[in-house]
Amino acid sequence: MITKHLKAQTATKPRKDIAEDNSFGYNGRTTTGIPLVASFKDFWILEPGDTMKNIVDVQTGEVAINKTDALLRSSGIGSCIVIALLDLENRIGGLAHVMLPDRAPEKDKYTETRYAENAIETVLKKMLDAGAIRAHIISCIAGGANVLKRQDDTICEANIRSVTALLAEYRIPIKQKSIGGTERRRLLLDSNQGIVLCGIADEEDEIIFKINR
Repeated sequence: MITKHLKAQTATKPRKDIAEDNSFGYNGRTTTGIPLVASFKDFWILEPGDTMKNIVDVQTGEVAINKTDALLRSSGIGSCIVIALLDLENRIGGLAHVMLPDRAPEKDKYTETRYAENAIETVLKKMLDAGAIRAHIISCIAGGANVLKRQDDTICEANIRSVTALLAEYRIPIKQKSIGGTERRRLLLDSNQGIVLCGIADEEDEIIFKINR
């Protein structure tokens, strides 16, 4: 049996800029959410004979949903935006790894989930078909980093604007976000436990959202 063990502790590293609205940032990168830190490696204490959970990697332009005990993960997130959707009641989750803003042109119909509107539309439909309830769904987003540090780069901000506007249009609240800056991120969703983690560069993964039990 796998004993799940979550460290609900405040950050061990100095957080000089924790604000009253529960936003915190470091090294020029801002993460909006609860000032709660735990590493992914702290989540599961394995007993003899146990195996780790299955991890499904969601690559650029892909969407995936999950209503099992597996984990959804996106890594190497640069200018892309990864959207984690979670039904708080039914524990059905989804990830969309968005590469481009707005809607796909007709000629790109075979790779349309690279685009924000198509990706959100697709992953949301899959979640609803799996039994999720629209009113119970929240989101967390990560990405939009100018990793090449180009002064004329516009895709990062365009992706952020597009995704946030679309989620507002769907009336899906963004509970946590880790966006901007110049370093790559990774995002992991455990829909069964109701946990979203985000890591930046070589720093440890941190909880940016968890369901209050």
